[in-house]
Amino acid sequence: MSTEPRNDDLRVYWQPGGTSCLRTKEFLTRHGIPIVTRRDQWANGQVLADVARLVGVTDLNTQMLTTGELKQRLERILEGTERFFDQLPAEQLATLLPNRPRSYADLTYHIFNIDDSFLEEKVGIPLVYDSYNRIPELGASKQNILAYGSDVRQRLSA
Repeated sequence: MSTEPRNDDLRVYWQPGGTSCLRTKEFLTRHGIPIVTRRDQWANGQVLADVARLVGVTDLNTQMLTTGELKQRLERILEGTERFFDQLPAEQLATLLPNRPRSYADLTYHIFNIDDSFLEEKVGIPLVYDSYNRIPELGASKQNILAYGSDVRQRLSA
């Protein structure tokens, strides 16, 4: 009998917003393990239809947002992110979030990066797992991160 683990032996149970759940997800992400895997396939946890297909759930009853509604929501999220980030004192940008190994600057950049990844796909740049793991350049200023967010918002509006 083999004692080596198989890819389909791994299961992660989590609860939205749970601190230990977030830590586990970030730990797995840092080690290149996607959110949901089955053998050599993976699904992005943000797309429930893909997760359902991967795990064999056939009675998924979700309604996709229209492109217009999704765009409107993303614009509000990006606008709010820019506004709140701009209010942070520059000396606090590197401060880690409570119970999270991520700074305010990293989190803000990540919010912009998620939308940027989808926009890149629209111009032919493949959406891959690593698209979501970009971080700001070391020492990126508040103005650099806000400029990145503004660029993402402009491309989304276009």
